[in-house]
Amino acid sequence: TTIAQAFEEIGEKAMDVLLKRIRGDNSAFCQITISPRLILRESVCGEGAAIEALTALKEPFS
Repeated sequence: TTIAQAFEEIGEKAMDVLLKRIRGDNSAFCQITISPRLILRESVCGEGAAIEALTALKEPFS
């Protein structure tokens, strides 16, 4: 089991914030949430159970 992080999206968001700062946006604080994706491996759940468990998730983990 592992967590997949969206590195490309993280980089894009970081660049957006950086460019806004360079252009003069002096906001005090910026919080951006990028939800990771849970990957359940068969070694933990058994054959077929990983897919069922993953599709049962309605909300991303925080």
